[in-house]
Amino acid sequence: WELRLQMESPYLIFSIYRNYFILAVGVGLVSLYLNGLYNPLRGVHPLREMITLLKAQLLALVALVALTQYFFHKQEISRAIPLLYTAFGFVLLLGARLAIRAGLRWLRRRGRNVRRLLIAGHNPAGVTLRELLHRHMEYGYVVVGFLEKKKGGKHIVGTYADIGKVI
Repeated sequence: WELRLQMESPYLIFSIYRNYFILAVGVGLVSLYLNGLYNPLRGVHPLREMITLLKAQLLALVALVALTQYFFHKQEISRAIPLLYTAFGFVLLLGARLAIRAGLRWLRRRGRNVRRLLIAGHNPAGVTLRELLHRHMEYGYVVVGFLEKKKGGKHIVGTYADIGKVI
């Protein structure tokens, strides 16, 4: 370690790792995009999101190792750096995503950041869907009511012909 610092200037080492960091961030962002982690994941189980995040980080690791060999073959980059990047990236991204989920769950339970739904047809399946969504407010869906052929009845807000007025 000391010999290396005496032979090369610290600025040269910093510039190598700076360029490597830029590459690593770019590869990580592309990997997250390719795994669909920039799409809304409302209603996706957190374990599935965690597995997808792990797949994205492992894809980034493989791509980063391959690109390191291509772009930095003349410089010595520690082999621990991609592993540390993957591990810390996974932990930090998972923590951030879980914190965002908790915040959104808190908001949705209080009636904020929700999507309002109309269910077409007041039948047993529609009632079951309404009860399910009411039990799981963290999904962020609130059933406003039902549309039916005839007006009248509990939770029926209009007929199919009234959809323009109801919306």
